Amino acid sequence: MAVLNQVQNLLRSTDQVKVVLDATLVTTSESAQDAQSRRVLAVISHKDDWNLTEEGCLFVCKYKTNLSGQPNSEELDIQRVFPIYGEFSIVISQMRRGMSQTDTPQAIGTSRSKSVLEQPRAVITLSVTPAEGLPNDAHPPTFFTYDVQGLRSVVTECKQLKEVSDVEANAIINLASSTTYFNWLRPYFTKRTTVASLTTTLQDLRQTIRPLIDRLSPACAGLMGDDHTDAQVIRDEWIRAKSRWEARKQHGGRKLTLRLGTFNVNGKMPSQDLSAWIQGNSSTKTRPDKFEVDVTGGGGIAPSLPPLKTVSPISMGDAGMNPFNWVSGNATTSQPNLTSTSTSTSIDSDGNDVPIPASLPVDPSDPDPDLFVLGFQELDLSTEALIYSTGTMREDAWCNAVFASLGEKGEKYEKLTSKQLVGMLIVVIVKKTLTSCFGGVRTAMSGAGILGIMGNKGGTAVRLSFTPPASVDSRDSESTATEDTMKLTPGASPSPGASSVTSPGPTTLTFVNAHLAAFDEMAEKRNSDFMDLSRKLTFEGSSVSGQGEEGENGADDPLYAGMDPNTGEGGTGRSILSVYESDVLFWLVRPVLPFIRLASKNGFLNLFCLSVLTNFYMGFIYGLTYRELILCASPLDLNYRVDLPDTHMRNTLRDDEWNGKEKFEALLRFDQLKKAMRDKKAFEGFIEGPIEHMPTYRFSPGLMMDKLGYDLKRKPAWTDRILYMHSSACRVEQLSYTGHPEIVMSDHRPVSADFVVDMDFYDVETLQLNARGLFDQVHDLDGESAHQRGGLKVDNTYVDFGKVSYDTQVQRKITVRNTSKYACAFRFVPVQLDTPIHPEWLHIHPMLGVLLPDEATEITLTAHVDNEIASILNQKPTDLSGTLILHTVLGQDHFISVSGEYLENVFEEYTCFANKLSRLTRLRGPIRSMKSPNDLLPENNSINAPREIMRLVNWMMTSTPTSEIFLLPGDPEIVKTIRECLDTGDEFPYAPDTLDAAVPLAFATALLSFLDSLSDSIVPAALHQRCLEMSDRDEAFELLDALPPTSVNVWISITAFLHFICQGSSKNENYAEEIATVFANTLLRDDPSSLALSISTNGKRKFLLYFIS
Repeated sequence: MAVLNQVQNLLRSTDQVKVVLDATLVTTSESAQDAQSRRVLAVISHKDDWNLTEEGCLFVCKYKTNLSGQPNSEELDIQRVFPIYGEFSIVISQMRRGMSQTDTPQAIGTSRSKSVLEQPRAVITLSVTPAEGLPNDAHPPTFFTYDVQGLRSVVTECKQLKEVSDVEANAIINLASSTTYFNWLRPYFTKRTTVASLTTTLQDLRQTIRPLIDRLSPACAGLMGDDHTDAQVIRDEWIRAKSRWEARKQHGGRKLTLRLGTFNVNGKMPSQDLSAWIQGNSSTKTRPDKFEVDVTGGGGIAPSLPPLKTVSPISMGDAGMNPFNWVSGNATTSQPNLTSTSTSTSIDSDGNDVPIPASLPVDPSDPDPDLFVLGFQELDLSTEALIYSTGTMREDAWCNAVFASLGEKGEKYEKLTSKQLVGMLIVVIVKKTLTSCFGGVRTAMSGAGILGIMGNKGGTAVRLSFTPPASVDSRDSESTATEDTMKLTPGASPSPGASSVTSPGPTTLTFVNAHLAAFDEMAEKRNSDFMDLSRKLTFEGSSVSGQGEEGENGADDPLYAGMDPNTGEGGTGRSILSVYESDVLFWLVRPVLPFIRLASKNGFLNLFCLSVLTNFYMGFIYGLTYRELILCASPLDLNYRVDLPDTHMRNTLRDDEWNGKEKFEALLRFDQLKKAMRDKKAFEGFIEGPIEHMPTYRFSPGLMMDKLGYDLKRKPAWTDRILYMHSSACRVEQLSYTGHPEIVMSDHRPVSADFVVDMDFYDVETLQLNARGLFDQVHDLDGESAHQRGGLKVDNTYVDFGKVSYDTQVQRKITVRNTSKYACAFRFVPVQLDTPIHPEWLHIHPMLGVLLPDEATEITLTAHVDNEIASILNQKPTDLSGTLILHTVLGQDHFISVSGEYLENVFEEYTCFANKLSRLTRLRGPIRSMKSPNDLLPENNSINAPREIMRLVNWMMTSTPTSEIFLLPGDPEIVKTIRECLDTGDEFPYAPDTLDAAVPLAFATALLSFLDSLSDSIVPAALHQRCLEMSDRDEAFELLDALPPTSVNVWISITAFLHFICQGSSKNENYAEEIATVFANTLLRDDPSSLALSISTNGKRKFLLYFIS
């Protein structure tokens, strides 16, 4: 009865224990009666009184272990669930004492099994077959028991529950996603989170990069989501984030430097020095203040990028913040930027400054990359290569060329691993001193060509783990120490003063080298290829283990062999690791889909690679000999291209009016890979550094090339790319991304990128100890009993923002306290499923959280009306009000009303900013004087130009000129006052003859801000190309006839004023060009949605100079 009560305490109120049985799991352990193998089998019934149905399940429970590692007879934990339907059965057999063999097993319900159960002195073994059946070569978990009477009761109850099951005989229920049958089981099998899994199991990057709020189940007012699962997700992320943050505060981080390269060699053998690609130059290892780009495509300086802002996928705030900093006593204190290389400080729960150690290089004595990863494509274009080959001649040749390009530095590197699939090869080269730090090396490949498996396209991948050395003391490169003593060994005893980490934790890195389809008309196929590779590229992991408490269950535990770790179903007994189950994933993309050209007496036959023909089959059908099969490039464009006409692409690349960065940004708007990423059809969630190098495809030697060297029959394109994604456990900083046009042996140019991976440096045992302490605080977060007494208390359920002005943030804070005796989780949910959680003008931080008993946190609500929101509010009388729903997970909802006074007295806070020109010219007076949204002048009575622009221009025309006007920003407070006067119609409080130089600068800033905020461009984007065609001032003025009348008047007013100040300036002769540069992109604003190529800033400036110079 005591055991039955223990099991019942694990269940929800709607579920009932029918019978329990003490048993022992049969394992490969020598001690069959090991205390760790004790189990409790329990038959559970769930009745749905509404649908009048009953479902049953067999639970396998295990006693939890105490601190000494021994089972605690007072605490049980659910280990696995077996829903009773389909092929579920209990197979029993008899083993008499002293006998070594068992009788033939019989299924429950047979006469043989009945006779066995009637022998009280027998030792009975029972095997449980799950409802979905067993995979091939898998064995069911087997138990033995002495309680024959208890086993009889278990058999009887299981038979009854199987008989009342209304699941179809051949149905297979996915417990993780089912919304009908057995959905009541989900809280039980999802509770199997352990401390070991929280600190060692890698999650799918595609999920972890999503904001945590988006990973929770859909819910709204009156419609509760899957709160049990949500509670576990929030709990687990809270533990992961907080334990890793504590480890980083204690030990800091380690930085691993990588150089990645991708090169389509077009079947060529190495015939040129590769040092420019392999070693790069010094500029790639530093970050200058500005970009320097060789836009001509020859040599030049590789672009060096600024550090990218890293945002934790579970963070609801700024980058570098502790994702769960609001659970500490000082909830609103910002945490330091994790990418900082200098020592910073954090604030502990007592409000004290806690220094955070700096991230140190793993090999501070050597600035060269710690790791090279090189991806080659089209390594072998021979027909024979279509059949998988194990030859390494070409791999060896290219590896030798790579080491030769390193020169003397090659002595300190060695190849760690490689993987080749026909023409695709990935090679990993590491420093010899760090070789021992790399482990768990696995490789994978997947063909996706002919028949869906041939290797003419597909991908190769390498997965490895890096464990930083415990000591990172600088080592003298001139030292006479032997190589063995120079090696940095993980876990080695640290030198005096080093961080006390005896067992550093690893970071997993995965690299993929892929070929993808890239036809314009085959976009869906390209996306399908990417999805197939994402699914097929897998690594064989270790045997399934660690599913029990603290992972004491090993691979020899048959209870786990063949189990899905998420649902407790099926499996193969060994884990399969996806390329996304990693801390960092790098993807080297070469999107190409070759054709096969068949040469015969009747001419050439181009056969698309997706045709289901092997070499033998093609020779048989077309009567061709083996030597007549020639693999070559298709006459069509096979790459990720730029959706622009060929002439536009080439002319823009040659146009010296563009600066490099601006030119590439304009062209890449039409890049097919970028578009696929924006549309979330391929590479969703991946990051790519800014491309500031010339297209790398397709070059042609000889006469068939343009002035830049590109093939006249192939439109230039960026076909060779390097993308990445990473988890919150590390930070990735990209230092460079460049092509290498000096290497001309192929029709492609190689691409390289330098990265720094800043990983947490922590002690494994300490991390697990911290995680266990946190787990103990919130382990019952998803239990119903935790929310039956009290819960969260909100100090203020009505928030008034008062007046909210345009482009001015207003903040309010509410305090949420956990008044219960248990940890609580909360999240904001929308009023309806198809509505946003909060109004568009409101921001909430944090959106969810965990609070321990008697703990409180502040939630910040920020009201902000920017240009986009103002353009909406200016069109209709919309008040700033709404209702926020703070949902306690597995608890009650709190309703928080928010309101503001953006439209007090109907139109008091209207602003002239963020409006259309056509609307401003129909105002009867200042915008604040409007009585209704339609209180406008008739269209035929509109004024010539907006009053606001004329007021600003007239004031500046009569003011004391300053040489810095439009070149320096104005005082924000003065700008705010000017903006208020424009809205209300009040006189400016500043005289034009003021001697305060800050006032004219503020008026200039107000004018620029006003023009930037307009909903439409002064010169429509459709006319920009015509602006480039103007050759003199007269032609430029004639073009004004194509502008809308209102735009013409604004253009003339502004350019006349700019001409006036340029003529009167004594600063320098280039003053007009400086002013034109400031106004070019404001007056001739690009349309991001336009299908036309934008023009360069220089082109816009040249057009503007016709009017102001």
